[in-house]
This record gives sequence, C-alpha cells and structure tokens, in this order.
Amino acid sequence: MLNDLVIRKLLVPSRGVAQYPDGRISGFGVRVTASGAKSFYLAYRFKGRSRRMSLGRYPYTSLAEARARAHLAMVEMGKGRDPQADRPQTRDTFSGVLDEFVEGYLKHHNRASSAAETERLLKSYFLPTWQKRKVTDLDKGDVTAILDGIMARGKISAARHAFAAVRKFFNWTMDAGYIETSPCAGLKPPAKHVSRDRVLSDDELALIWKHTAKSADTAHIVIRILLLTAQRTGEVCGMAWEEFNTADRIWSMPSNRTKNNKPHSVPLSDTAIAIIKGSPLFQVGRLRSSLPAT
Repeated sequence: MLNDLVIRKLLVPSRGVAQYPDGRISGFGVRVTASGAKSFYLAYRFKGRSRRMSLGRYPYTSLAEARARAHLAMVEMGKGRDPQADRPQTRDTFSGVLDEFVEGYLKHHNRASSAAETERLLKSYFLPTWQKRKVTDLDKGDVTAILDGIMARGKISAARHAFAAVRKFFNWTMDAGYIETSPCAGLKPPAKHVSRDRVLSDDELALIWKHTAKSADTAHIVIRILLLTAQRTGEVCGMAWEEFNTADRIWSMPSNRTKNNKPHSVPLSDTAIAIIKGSPLFQVGRLRSSLPAT
C-alpha cells in the first residue's frame, strides 16, 4: 500500500516510466519518470475503452488528495459516467497544457528571463500550428515539421533554441501524466552548436567606440557599457541604479540576474562611472525598459 515514505523511496527508472500501483484502490498508482518526477494516475475502463486520468503531481498533490480524486472518479463510473467527461475541452489541447506549463511550472522553476524566453519560443513557433491539437496526438513528425520550417527560413540558432524549449515542454507534459512518451525522445537537435571564436580587433573596437561615444541613443549606451565591462548583454540591459556603488567603483548584480545564479561584482572604470552617472536611464529604473522592442 502506498504511503508518503514508500512514494519518496520509489525507484527511479534508468529510462522511460515506471508505474507503482496502490494496494487500496484498483487502477490507482504513481508514475515515476527517469527524471525522478512522480505523478498520480487512475487507469480504468469505460465502455470497453482503456482510459487514464492524471490526478496531480507529487508532492504538490498529496497522497490523500489524489486518493480522494480517484475515489470520486470511481463514484462517477459507478453512476455510468466517464469521470473525465466534464473536463474543459481545452485542457488536453496544446494551448491549454501550454498555459498550465507556463503558470504551474516555468514561472516557479526557472529564472524570469529563462521562463519568458521559453514561453516566447513555444508561443511563436509551435502555438500557431498546434493550438487546438491534443498533446496526445502530437508526434515526432509534427515536431520535425516545425523545426524544418524554421531551418528553411535560415534561422539555425532559432531552430536549436525552439527544439530545447519544446523538449522541455514535452518532458514536463510526460511527467504531469498527459502523455506516455515525449515526441522529442530520440530526436537530435536540428543543428550543432558552433562556438563563436571571432573576437573584435583593437581597430574594430576603436571604430565602434568612435561611432557611439557622442550619442545618447539607448542602444549606443548599452554598447559602450558592454565594451567597458565585458558582461552579458542581458545583464547590462537589466542594470538598475541601486546595483551601483560608485564610491567603491563596483557594480553588484544579485543572484537572480546572473546565468549561474550567483551574485557577481564588476569593477568599474572612471569612464564607465561617468557614463552611468551621466545617463538618466540608470536613475529612473532599469535600462531595459527604455530599449525599443525587437
């Protein structure tokens, strides 16, 4: 019989999904994926058809809550009704599941910038085509068709990032019990990542500085700070006035603004401090809000 201690100690399969049935309610159990995600399910037959109902992910859904939901489903079947008949029609569609993925997972398990980018990729490249499709009907061919279309437009990097986003989505969808296997399983990224080894020469850096030095344009301010600090574009664009200690000549970024989730301090030159003090953009909030939409 399942209990919290048993569930916590369930073996994680090396690949695929393992199912552990309960000893109290027939068809009720826990699914464990190779990533270690655990979710409750109820397998049943209705009018001769095998059905599966997702009852929530552990530990966000407790064992008692999942058992209660399974019991209610059994009561519905006893009355001759399919317990999933009243579920919203959009729940199992790509659009509905995507909303649940964004609100219930991405925004709680990813940095704000990463969550926003994953959401953008999914909604830009996959939602227009798959909006009303059921996630259970999507397969490898559907995934490759979208990625091939992106590649055909010459967007190699975008295709690679789109693949990473949709793979994350389907892994979560599988963990949540919507699908048995991910359509991305066995698929390789559409293009190999090529490390960039091109660096600007001193003459090129001097030319860029010359063309931006006397400009108050937001993009030019960003470029100059990038040249002076050698930090990431996203970090510079997210600068806030309260991050600066100009007396000690230090720019301190909090952990939620860095790629490795660790606080990071950057020494500032006199020129960098002069640009920061001289630009009203840093004194009214984040510089990103002043950048034009792209």
